[in-house]
Amino acid sequence: MDDASIRNNMRKARESLGISQSEMALRLEMSLTAYHKLENGPTRIMNEHVVKFASIAGMSLDELVNGYEPIDSVEAGLDEVRVNYENTLKNLNDNYIKEVEMLKAENKRLKEKIQDKEELLQTARKLISHYEKMGRK
Repeated sequence: MDDASIRNNMRKARESLGISQSEMALRLEMSLTAYHKLENGPTRIMNEHVVKFASIAGMSLDELVNGYEPIDSVEAGLDEVRVNYENTLKNLNDNYIKEVEMLKAENKRLKEKIQDKEELLQTARKLISHYEKMGRK
């Protein structure tokens, strides 16, 4: 992994923690200028900086350097994919059930509205018929 990628990962990690460059510089026991140069260049990234930064950020060295936490084994990775898939499937199913219930309720409401309008039309037709008969007399 090159320095630019590590710098980018450091910036992202710092920002996700909501820590300013000043605060991170204090935690790393360096000046703001030195930290700014470390995160933005041209200072070369040293192992001691990376190790200390990872510790302060609460992440593994691999996660900081690579930008992600590598999986320990293929089985662990597959288990994680399976669990994520099952959770996603459950969420989709739950949302589908909620959507269907909502649509059923909306369908019922619209049917009632149609029925009300049909009753109004029926009443209006009766009135029209009544006035037409009265007009003929």
